[in-house]
Amino acid sequence: HGHSTAQQAGEEEGVQAHPHRAALHAAHAHRAALNACWALSNLCLGTDAAGLARKQAAFEAGAVPVLLRVAEAHCAHADTAEQALKSLGTLLAGSGAEDAAAGGRQAAALEGGALGVTLGAMRQHTAHEGVARFGCMVLLNLTSAADASGLARRQAVSLSGAFSQVLLALSLHRASARVQAVGTCLLGGLAGGADPGAPARKRAALDAGALPALVQAL
Repeated sequence: HGHSTAQQAGEEEGVQAHPHRAALHAAHAHRAALNACWALSNLCLGTDAAGLARKQAAFEAGAVPVLLRVAEAHCAHADTAEQALKSLGTLLAGSGAEDAAAGGRQAAALEGGALGVTLGAMRQHTAHEGVARFGCMVLLNLTSAADASGLARRQAVSLSGAFSQVLLALSLHRASARVQAVGTCLLGGLAGGADPGAPARKRAALDAGALPALVQAL
């Protein structure tokens, strides 16, 4: 009977300890994900030939879908969302003749769900300056190309409801020069162009309240 009681006590202790171990494991996983996103962002920085080659190498290694999974899996943590968006935005940066592969990275990210993940993080962490800033950066870099594929991405982002989220970020972070800079640049890029889809993008921006937001940013 004594052995049975001791065994029962041990089992109860194990049950009580299990949530603690699970929480510790989750904390370690969160920290590892945050650090890996930060490191990847640093590796992909640079707009010279070597920097662009590092971005493409990271893309070919499968970084885009992994970053999107990290942003979703750790969506409750604003700091990890911030670093995942920063890393993704850095990876997607590039356009023009100097980085012919950038369009492929941007198209793959959009097809992989980058728009929904980015807007989801911005909605969940509206008060977080870094999420607002790097969320806008991801959207800006997704839509920076002016070729047919880039304009199609610009159209998809503009008609997704992104204007409302960007304008909210600008409103909530008026004191942040970085959010204001990237947010207004994004608005200008999305509304720009003389392609057939441009009038619908401009109308979506106006309907969302872009004019007063831009006047306030002056």
